[in-house]
Parts: sequence; structure tokens; C-alpha cells
Amino acid sequence: MFCRWLDPRIPLVSALIDYLNIKSFALANSIAFESSSLRAIGETFMPSHIPDILAQSSDQMTLNERFLNSMIQLFISYYRFSPDYFISYDDSNRKIYPSVTSFLLSVLSSEIFQLEFPKSSFLFTNSNPYLDFPRAILSKNVPIGGISVDIESLRNGKLGEEWDQILNIRNKTILISFGSVTLSKDMPFEYKVSLANSMKRFPDVTFIWKYEDDDIDSFAQGIENIYFSKWVPQKELLADPRVSAFMTHAGLGSVNEVSYLGKPTIMCPLMSDQMRNAKMLARHNGSIEISKYDLINGKILEDTFRKILYDDRYLKSAKRLSEQLEFQPTKPKDLFLKHAEFAAR
Repeated sequence: MFCRWLDPRIPLVSALIDYLNIKSFALANSIAFESSSLRAIGETFMPSHIPDILAQSSDQMTLNERFLNSMIQLFISYYRFSPDYFISYDDSNRKIYPSVTSFLLSVLSSEIFQLEFPKSSFLFTNSNPYLDFPRAILSKNVPIGGISVDIESLRNGKLGEEWDQILNIRNKTILISFGSVTLSKDMPFEYKVSLANSMKRFPDVTFIWKYEDDDIDSFAQGIENIYFSKWVPQKELLADPRVSAFMTHAGLGSVNEVSYLGKPTIMCPLMSDQMRNAKMLARHNGSIEISKYDLINGKILEDTFRKILYDDRYLKSAKRLSEQLEFQPTKPKDLFLKHAEFAAR
């Protein structure tokens, strides 16, 4: 049995494992790092130099940042193991244990979680040791970050005619996407105006902006070098050599893709683990991190676009990381298959 243990859309994994008496199972985590899961399998965590999931610092921390990182780790570990956390899964748990009260159910779920989690054969994490901050891990922790990026297939694939024509308009193209959770259409209006005006200052560059509404004339009317689309084939565009750079919210999926495909990146983290992801990629020197509050500052945006487009150091560093990931000794897919087959025996 394989479970994504942190997904709130499914019944609580630990309760299911206990109820069904499953003897052999592995867990998967969609994020790169989360201290409470490491604690559950017995792996050490050093908050002095390993940023936690909600940290906004790199592995090079000041004393204050180390203290804050330690507090984040303590809070997350306590909350993940406390009955309060499992109250939020009450509806799912009640289907499994219908006769137990909410309070007792949350306590029971917490206890089952702490008992069952360490019994998992492996914990698959969306991390990659060549990309993430360096740290010691147990053999039970199997990092498979980038498993969904098939470089060879993407390079050999073909874009649709519409996208092919867009990429041929100008010599340089920047792809802009803030993900599928926090949408560009919900951005404050003044931020949209600032972004659009900054792009207008680069008439020789095409900007492909994933934007989910039809109100573009209210902030970008007459700007000819911006192409708006409610959906973009992100991986395919990043694999195309005509795309010069990528501006992203630093979601882990996007960070993995752009790392494997070797594009210079502007990262504008918005929430959750995105701050950590941005710092994680920035240490490889192929990206620039800006604050979401910088989106209203046209001067910062213009300088950032200019650096990522015309400073070759970012491209060279991004290509170097891409080569390291492409030729890593053991591919994430092979790691997953071999460990899964071993656990199933």
C-alpha cells in the first residue's frame, strides 16, 4: 500500500492502515522537507543549519534565524502529533470508527499515527540531494524529487503550432506563471499594472503570462509583447531552447522542472514551503529571488528582468545544475521502483 500521508482530501492514512491491518506499506510526501515526518521515522533534524518547511532562511542563518527555525520545528512537530491536528480529519475518521466521540477519536488517531508511521517500509519524499540543502538522511528516507520530469521525452516533443509561432516572434522569451493555487487574476491590481509596465520596457522580449481572466485590457491594453493565456504547457515550454527564463512562485513542482530543464529563474515565493524552495534553488546561483511585495516596484522588476536575461552567469549556473540532475548516478524513477519492489517482497 502506498499513501500520500499529508493529503487532507483522503481519509486519515494511519487510521486506515490500523483498521485494515496492513502489514507492508510505504508513505509518500509531496514536499521536499517536513520535520515532523522525519521525527516519526527516527531521522535527526538540525534546525541550526537545515531550514524547515515554513522557514524563510537558507542554510546560512543568523542567530535570530536559527532561533526562529527551531521554534517552527517545535511547533510543527507538536501540532502534527497532537490530537488537535486530527480533529480536522473528524469526518474521515468517523467513517472508520463510527462509535467513538470526536475527542477520543482525535486522541486515538494521534496515537495510531505515532505507532503506525515508524512501521512504514519507506518514506518517499519530493526532494533531491543534488538540489536540496545538504543533510544526513536515513536509508528509510528515499528522495525522488524530479521523478515526473522526463527530460528526453520533453526534448523530443513538439509544441503546438500556436506556441511555436509565439516563440518565433522575438529572440528572447520569458514564461511567467504563479501556479494553480494562487492565481495571477487575484493579484492586487496595482501589482498587475507594475508587472505589465515593466514588461513593456523590453520590446524585444516576448512575455508569456499565465493569466486566468479576460480583464487584461484594464491593466495591459496596447502592450504588444505580452501574450496572455489561461493555461500554458509549462514543462514543454521550459524544455524549448527559445524560452530564455522563467518567473515562478517557487512551488516545488515548478522548481523541480526548471532545475532539470536548466532555465534561469526569477522566484517570487508567496506562501507555505515556497520561501524554502526559493532559497534552495538560489544557492545554485542560477536564479534571483524577489519578494512578492517587490511586484509593485517597477525599478526592481526591470533590474531583475535585465539581469536574468542578459547576465550569462545565471544561464551557466542553471545549465550546470541541469547537467548534474540529468546525469545523477541513480535516477529518481529507478530509486522509487527498486525500493517499492523491495518493500513488496
